[in-house]
Amino acid sequence: MASMTYPIAPPKPVKPRSVWPVPVFVLLGIACYFSTLLIAIDPANMPMMLIFMTFMWGPALCALLLTGWWLIRGPAPLGIRFLVVLMGVLLASGAYFSADPSIQMLVAMHGIPGMVGAAGLALLFPSQPPKLRAIAAVVLAVAALVPWNLLRFDGMTGSFGFSYSPRWSPTGEDEAKKYAEKTGEPNAQAVAAPVTASPTDWTGFRGPKRNGIAFISVGDWSAKLPKEVWRHPVGPAWSSFAVVGDRAFTQEQLDKNELVTCYSLTDGKLIWKHTEENRHFDGQSGAGPRATPTFSDGRIFALGAKGLLVCLDAADGKQLWKADLKTEVGETMPIWGMSTSPLVVGDKVIVNPGIKDKPRLMAFNVKTGEPVYAEGAGSDGYSSPQFVELFGVPQVLIFTNGGLASHDPATGKQLWLYEWVVDGSSSAVTQPNMVVGNKIILGAGRIGLPSRCIEVTHTEAGWEAKDVLSVAKFSPGFNDFVQHDGAIYGLEGGRIVCVDIETGKVLWRDGKFGGGQVLLVGDKILVQAEAGEVVLIKASKTGLEEIATLPALNDKTWNHPVVANGHLIVRNAREVVCFDLNK
Repeated sequence: MASMTYPIAPPKPVKPRSVWPVPVFVLLGIACYFSTLLIAIDPANMPMMLIFMTFMWGPALCALLLTGWWLIRGPAPLGIRFLVVLMGVLLASGAYFSADPSIQMLVAMHGIPGMVGAAGLALLFPSQPPKLRAIAAVVLAVAALVPWNLLRFDGMTGSFGFSYSPRWSPTGEDEAKKYAEKTGEPNAQAVAAPVTASPTDWTGFRGPKRNGIAFISVGDWSAKLPKEVWRHPVGPAWSSFAVVGDRAFTQEQLDKNELVTCYSLTDGKLIWKHTEENRHFDGQSGAGPRATPTFSDGRIFALGAKGLLVCLDAADGKQLWKADLKTEVGETMPIWGMSTSPLVVGDKVIVNPGIKDKPRLMAFNVKTGEPVYAEGAGSDGYSSPQFVELFGVPQVLIFTNGGLASHDPATGKQLWLYEWVVDGSSSAVTQPNMVVGNKIILGAGRIGLPSRCIEVTHTEAGWEAKDVLSVAKFSPGFNDFVQHDGAIYGLEGGRIVCVDIETGKVLWRDGKFGGGQVLLVGDKILVQAEAGEVVLIKASKTGLEEIATLPALNDKTWNHPVVANGHLIVRNAREVVCFDLNK
C-alpha cells in the first residue's frame, strides 16, 4: 500500500504583545509631575493638598505600574524582563546613594520614575533590533538620572514648588561661616551699654502688638528708592528681627549651633552672639530657628527650634538663664520645629510648644527662668502667643489646630475657647488679628479653607466666643495679614487679597508675590515677596496699585520685614540687608 503524505500546516505567526501601556503610564507620570501648575490657575479653589500628593507620589506610582506590566506582560522573554528590572534596580540604587543627601527623597519619588519612563520609551520601537533597544534604554535611563546627581534640594516654596541649586555651589550656611571667620569674634564689652526701648522700637515678632503695623513712614518710593546701607551673609533661620535703638537682634544656625545674634543697625557689624549646641532641620524648609527674639526690660528672650529658651542681657549677650521645654513636653518636636516667639507679660515669659496633647502655654519667671505654669489642652500649631485686653481683662490668645484659646496671663487658666479643629495639613500659623472692639479674625491655614471672624462676649454667666462671619475664600496659609480702613490685606497663593471686614467679601485679588509677608506702613502696604524683592503698594479697596519695587534679596524669603528707627531691615536664610529710609 502506497504511503500517504499530508501537508504540514505553517506555524501561526506570533502576535507581538502590545506596548500601549508604555505611553499611557509615561504620559500619566508626566501629568502628575506638572500637576502643581494647576494651582496657578485658581489658587483659592484648587484642592491644594490633593494636587501636592499627586505631584509627590503620582510619578512613582506610574513607574511601579509600568514596571509591573513589564514583568508580567512585557514583549521580551521572561529572563530578559527580570534582567532589565535588575539593571534598573542597580542604576536606581547607584543614583540614590550617590546623590546629595538633601535630594535623595526626590530621586526616589521623581528621579527613578523618570528613569523608568525614559527606559520604557525604547519599547515603543519593537521593529528595531533588541540589542539596539537595550542600548537605547540604558542611555535614556542614565540621562534621566544624571541631572539629579548634579543638584541640591533647597526646600519648598510657599506654593509647593521645589527649589534647587547646583550641588557644588556654596550654601547660605557656607557663606555665613566664611563671613563669620572673616569678621572674627565680636567684642561685646566694648559696646555693653544698657539697652532700653522707646515707643518707636520694634521689640519682637511683627512689632510690640504683633499686628504688623509700623510706626514710621517709609517715604515716597516712586520718587527715589531707599538707600542700601549694609548687607552681609547670615546663617539660615526663618526668624525676623527685634530692633531696639541701634541694636538688631535675630537668630541663626551655623553647623551644630543655634545662635542669637545682635547687629548694629547703623553698619551691620556683629556686636555679640550667643551660642547653644542645637540643630533643627527639615527637608521642606531647611535648617535653623523659626522664632523671633523678644526684647523686654534690657533682656532678650529667644526660643530655639528644639525648645531651648534663653534669656540674655541685651547689652552684651551674657546668658542670664535658660530653660529646656523638653523637660515638660518630651523629645518629640513639631515637624517644622518650635516656631513660637516668646511673649513677655509682667514678670512672665510665655511660649507655645505647639505639640499635640502637650500644654498649650508654658510660662517662666523672667528673672530666674523658673517654671510658673504649663496650662491648656495642647494641640499642634506654629502661631505665637499674643497679648490683648477684652472688656478690660488682660489675656493671652493662642491659635492652634484646636482653635483659638484665651488664658489668664497671671495663672495660665483658660478663660474661653473657640473650637476650630482642623487637620494636620492646615496647621495654625498666623497671628489672631484683632478688629476694633471684640472681634478677632483667624486666618485659615490651607488654600480653599475660609478664614473666620469671631466675636467674644463677657457677661455674668462667663465668656463666650462664637463665629459671626466666614471670610469667604481668603486663606492666608502661613502668611500673616494686616488691616486698614475696614479691610484686611494679605497674601494667599502668592496674590494679595483685599477683604471687607464687615461682610467678608473679597474686594479684589491680584499680583504675583509668592509666599511672602506684609506690613502696614501708614496708608501703604509693604510686601516682602517670596523671591526677595520688596514691593510697596497702596492700601486701596479698589484694586492693586503698585508704587515701586525695591531689589533687596535674591532667594526664598519667608522672614517678616521690619521697619523701625528710620530703617528697613529684611533677611532670609542666606542674607540680611538694611536700607536707610531717611535718605
